Amino acid sequence: MPATQTVFGLAQTINSASYNITRALDNVAKLGSLDCIKIALAELKNLHAGQSMDLYWTCNLVCPQIEMHLKSLDDKTGGLFRLLFRLMEVLSPSERRPNLLSLTILLVEQSIVLRNILSQRRVNGKSSPEHMRLILQLMERSGSLNYTIAALRKLQTEIDMEVKAFEIESGTQNSLLREMLCVLYV
Repeated sequence: MPATQTVFGLAQTINSASYNITRALDNVAKLGSLDCIKIALAELKNLHAGQSMDLYWTCNLVCPQIEMHLKSLDDKTGGLFRLLFRLMEVLSPSERRPNLLSLTILLVEQSIVLRNILSQRRVNGKSSPEHMRLILQLMERSGSLNYTIAALRKLQTEIDMEVKAFEIESGTQNSLLREMLCVLYV
């Protein structure tokens, strides 16, 4: 599937995305809560800040430290999930709230890292499967692939701890979530 801007052009893509952001904010405003509007604006700022960090690194050929990269992922990918969970919390009549936010963001980060590093698909339409295999071989030789796998396993441990805490707090075993995690884990 080609990127939207390659089909419709950059100007139309940016305009359509901006229009849909304003539609989303209209829907948040219909919730009738100033807190909801503040949450939506804060997470939109986080999303754009995370994307701007990624664009800076790409345009300036900068390789960020892992902590900065994970922060960028938190902001640009986690922002939408944080928006959803924060809105649900504000509008929920229940006082009991397991910490699903951290779990969701960890899952998303792990999935993105796995897909970006281990997939054989084209990157920006430029890398062939052969090129990706060569990159993976070089990463393995340099030790960075082992480092990445270790970082992913650390995330998996954090996810397992969140699931256990969620199950204890809710008083329910979540076998479906655990099955999904087994599919994602390296």
